[in-house]
Amino acid sequence: MRGASPGRRQLISAIIAVPLLWAVCSAQSSPQNLDRLYVRARTYWDAVKSGDLQGAARFVLPADREAFRKSALPKFTGFYIEGFQFAKESVQLVVRITVVDARLPAPIEVPLKNEWVRAGADWFLRPPRGDIRALFHGPDMSKNPRAEEAAATVRSHLTLEQTAIDLGTVRREKRFRGALRFRCTADQPLSYSFAEPQLMPLHDVLPELKAPGGEIPFELNTLRWAGPIQKTFHLTVEYLGQVIEYPFEIRATIYAPLVVTPETLHFKTGEQEAVLTLSNNTDNVLRIQQFYSPTNSFTAGPVPTEVLPHNSAPIAIKAIRAIGSDSQFDVVTLSFATPFEGMDGIDVPVAINYRAPKPPKPLSNRTPQELEQILRRKNPR
Repeated sequence: MRGASPGRRQLISAIIAVPLLWAVCSAQSSPQNLDRLYVRARTYWDAVKSGDLQGAARFVLPADREAFRKSALPKFTGFYIEGFQFAKESVQLVVRITVVDARLPAPIEVPLKNEWVRAGADWFLRPPRGDIRALFHGPDMSKNPRAEEAAATVRSHLTLEQTAIDLGTVRREKRFRGALRFRCTADQPLSYSFAEPQLMPLHDVLPELKAPGGEIPFELNTLRWAGPIQKTFHLTVEYLGQVIEYPFEIRATIYAPLVVTPETLHFKTGEQEAVLTLSNNTDNVLRIQQFYSPTNSFTAGPVPTEVLPHNSAPIAIKAIRAIGSDSQFDVVTLSFATPFEGMDGIDVPVAINYRAPKPPKPLSNRTPQELEQILRRKNPR
């Protein structure tokens, strides 16, 4: 979305705004509860991605389900959860979806915020209220003719002393703290934030930049990464109603003690078995003691089993019950004999009768009638 023209923004909004209005929508919890939230959120978005309205509705607050079932689901080809943002009575998940449409020149990644709340013993999605545009990050600088003037003023008073930060080795699924050095000559404090949701200011630090400069502390959420990374982030400064971006790079090696592949098991129609691979990147033996399926629809083998240090092991997940033609979603659990790197076990979402979304037909393969319909949608009379 960054740098898109106004016309392109309008096109993107027209493509995704209406169907996303329903699809996007307690206090800080224990790591186990957040693990459960992450699994439920992934399962929900898997259902949305595959077009399963009934499956997705299971994760929506009961009071909102009837309206949710009448809504349209968004069309996208991929998603990932970037981070958590804690509120007083809820947790906001930042999810980035990949939108592909024949009317767009290239796939577009769109960041969205989902609000999840505790209801009873589990997490449920609360659909958003109000203007869909509030779900997107960043104002449109092109609408203000003073944007270039504001950017020049800020850049004359604020500079970054670092364009790259090396964090060394960081454990995945942990928030890692770092700092960005800056110089400032502005008479008044400048408000700042980070454009990417993986990077978060510390809660106890006032988000202001003052003369003569100093350090901007941050927390990096590494939940989605493993191995060496080299990524560009953006410090954003607000001035005269505009947002000025300062790019900088973060390098790190993300250490993941246990990697589960795939993150979600997909059983396509007619399939009765899928393989889960566990990779142990530690110096300790991982001992898997039990397998649990809440619906008793699956078994796993071999269990009990062991995964040796710096090795991988496959586990076959088999469907043992008759499965209907409708898409369904479940969560299975592998429990460890002893705690492993602070974990008692892992939850794995399972998608049954999974239907992968079809990619849009290229313009070159469309008939003249289809092209005419596209043009009419873009330029209604």
